[in-house]
Amino acid sequence: MGLKTRESKMQIRKLRIGGVNLSKDGITLSSAASFSTNTIAEVTAANGVTIDGSLIKDGTVPTRETVAAFATAGAITAKDGTALLTGASAITYTLANPTDVTDDGKTLRIVSNTAQAHKIDQSAGAGFNGGGGTVDFANFGGAIGDNIQLLAYGGRWLVLATRNVTIAGS
Repeated sequence: MGLKTRESKMQIRKLRIGGVNLSKDGITLSSAASFSTNTIAEVTAANGVTIDGSLIKDGTVPTRETVAAFATAGAITAKDGTALLTGASAITYTLANPTDVTDDGKTLRIVSNTAQAHKIDQSAGAGFNGGGGTVDFANFGGAIGDNIQLLAYGGRWLVLATRNVTIAGS
């Protein structure tokens, strides 16, 4: 004599347990709930996973570069991303050395957004490429889009590329 089993199905449209909400659309957490895991897997190859507004797809996280505008004379405080020079007249900006080890590998692009002959003064630091007084200034040519791209390494700014910018001692 065999045992008979009966299969039953229950359809759940939405279930809430504590701060966790389960529905046909997925899992959501209330603001008070926390969730930890070692692995998050994609459901399909086309989607990726979005966390705090950042899409992670196939192990890569696209980042949005930081852009900071500088309209008046003073220090360019950015050490990563883009420093946009927006002064309406030619302005001298200062740029301190990056911090050795802490800032290594950061890249800074300084771009003129005005048709002015701006100047970047690095004389209080090591000079561009660590060259001292003969390479303390980056002189912009006076066109929109003039730029210098820098890499922080070893406590100094290394020049990667320039467009209509001359490196000089004054």
